[in-house]
Amino acid sequence: MNTEYVNKSLDIGIDIIDEQHNKILETLQQFVSNIKNGIAVEKIKHEFRKLNILVDEHLYTEENLLKKYNCQDYEEHLKEHTMMNEKLIKFYDLLQLDFVSGFPETILNSLLDTIKNHVIEKDSIIFTYRLKKKLDRVV
Repeated sequence: MNTEYVNKSLDIGIDIIDEQHNKILETLQQFVSNIKNGIAVEKIKHEFRKLNILVDEHLYTEENLLKKYNCQDYEEHLKEHTMMNEKLIKFYDLLQLDFVSGFPETILNSLLDTIKNHVIEKDSIIFTYRLKKKLDRVV
């Protein structure tokens, strides 16, 4: 499993979004590392709550920018956010069962891929081609 997703090449050129992406990906790496290294369940749950808060803040920021700049793909992007939240909720439910040490790699990969693909495929496309034309830099 490759968890080395924190990478400046993922930056889309909108400062607040890039900062949030990097924080999310760093926290995700720490979360996965904790699971792989058998760190205490409570520490893993704490990292996941931290990840969930960062994702929620990020989605809120993104949705407001998309709405503010009248992005035509707003509804589609919102559906992506809903799907991501549903996966996070399912993952959280598993954590509550203390199923941490036995997490199948497919579950972790699914969570990693969901977040990574959203950043790479969805955010970069929408923000680069639609919003960046209207924004020089959002700080």
